[in-house]
Amino acid sequence: MRDTLRPGLEATFRYRVPDSKTVPRIYDEAADFQLMPRVLATGYMVALVEWACIELIKPHLDWPREQSLGTHVDLSHTAATPAGFTVEVRTRLQSVEGRKLVITVTDHGPGIPQAELERVFEKFHRVAPGDGRPAGTGLGLSICRGLIGAMDGTIRAESPLLDGAGTRIVIELPIAEARQDRLAS
Repeated sequence: MRDTLRPGLEATFRYRVPDSKTVPRIYDEAADFQLMPRVLATGYMVALVEWACIELIKPHLDWPREQSLGTHVDLSHTAATPAGFTVEVRTRLQSVEGRKLVITVTDHGPGIPQAELERVFEKFHRVAPGDGRPAGTGLGLSICRGLIGAMDGTIRAESPLLDGAGTRIVIELPIAEARQDRLAS
C-alpha cells in the first residue's frame, strides 16, 4: 500500500452503456430476458461500480500484488438506463484503517426511507420510487452484500442525505495479498 492511499480520494467514472450490457443480453439463453427492455442490467451495474472503485484505488496499491474489490451504488433502478446513455459513478475513499478501506458511493436520487435502509439488502425487496411504482428486481443490493461479505467486508446504506434525498452506500473492505498462482496467468 502506497502512502498516497489516503481518505478523501475521489473520482468520477463514466461509462457509455453498450447494447451488450442490457438485460436481454445478460443471459442470451434466458427467453424471458429477451422480452425485457434494453436497459442496463443490474448484474453489469454491480460490476461497473466495482470497476470504478478499483480504478479509484489501483494507482495507490502495489497492483496486482495488492488488490481489493469495491462495489455498489444504489442499484435500485428507479430510472432505466438504455443502451447509448452514459452512467456516472462517483466514488470516494472515506477512510483507510490499517489494511481496510472504506469506500463510499453516493447518488442524488430520491433516497431510501429510514425504515427501509436495512431491508434494501434483502432478496427481492424493492422500494417504490416517488411515483409509487416498484423498480428493479430487488436483487442488486442483496448480491452486493453477498459478494462483499465473501471478501470479509461490509456494506450499508445511509439515507436520506440532504433535503430528504440522496443515498450513500458505505463499503468496508480489507486489502488482501493476491495469490501468487493467480498472478502467473
